[in-house]
Amino acid sequence: MALLMLPLITFVAFRDGAADIGIKNNHQIKQQNNLLLENLKIINGTELLLECPPASILVRTHMAPDFEHPQLVRKLNWFFEGVLVASFQQQELGADVEQQLWVNNKRLLLKRPFFELRISPVLPEDNGEWICILETDPLFAEELPLQKAGAKLLVLEKPPIPPKPFIQVGNKNSVLIDWSKDFSPLPSQQPIIRFAIYISQQKSEEKEEKNNKRRNNNFIRVLSTKNNKTNLEITDLEPNTLYSFSVRAENTVGESQFGPEAVFKTSGLPPSKSPEIRSLRNSSSDCVEFEWQQPVIEEDENIDESNDSILGF
Repeated sequence: MALLMLPLITFVAFRDGAADIGIKNNHQIKQQNNLLLENLKIINGTELLLECPPASILVRTHMAPDFEHPQLVRKLNWFFEGVLVASFQQQELGADVEQQLWVNNKRLLLKRPFFELRISPVLPEDNGEWICILETDPLFAEELPLQKAGAKLLVLEKPPIPPKPFIQVGNKNSVLIDWSKDFSPLPSQQPIIRFAIYISQQKSEEKEEKNNKRRNNNFIRVLSTKNNKTNLEITDLEPNTLYSFSVRAENTVGESQFGPEAVFKTSGLPPSKSPEIRSLRNSSSDCVEFEWQQPVIEEDENIDESNDSILGF
């Protein structure tokens, strides 16, 4: 099992020309019906700080230098997929500011004075549109370039566990495996970078004991692919040996667990010696009888007892 411990990372979402969030290549901004949306990617389990540009512009422009007075933000609401999740509503002067803040989730925190929304930790269920809407005095509202903005969030996850590999073809020294069937990563799990194949060589105790006396063999290894192709030819296998293969996927977030195993036995080598004929005689006018002795296969440390049992003559 492969475990990945992710550090707590804080991401801050800005409007134009601000800090990068998630993956830069996928960072896009679009204007729709006076609604500014950012396409953001964030790693599952980290922390995200979403800025509300309408509130930030108003506060920085008209409420400096202490950013608290005058109290021009009458109401500010954060919505997730159309559902109210955080809110600030101005009450009478002198009222406790903290009592004017509300969130519907312990993972959310509405921060003053710029009304950013902190999400910690980010979870896959946070995929979707996060929108803030500002309400202020009409005189100031006319000066604002926008009164609502937000982000479309995609939470990146570890890849799914690959399925049991399919043995396409094999011989005495190699095998071609494929695990493309039923392997369908979600958009939040892509792109897959590479795969790792866990190879286990299964030997009988007697054979393993003999091999260990001759040389130290490593019966377990892990191969990594160079790309995200879902098949691989595995070479340098031993003849007449039982192997098991399982696959793990890797992306920018981390690694999946190794999936179910596929078992394959490589073919053996032909006998190294021929049978020895012991007797030959004519049993009739059209028949010949002869006897032979089964060849004795001498142990060879280079062959490693890889001959199959003789099945017939």
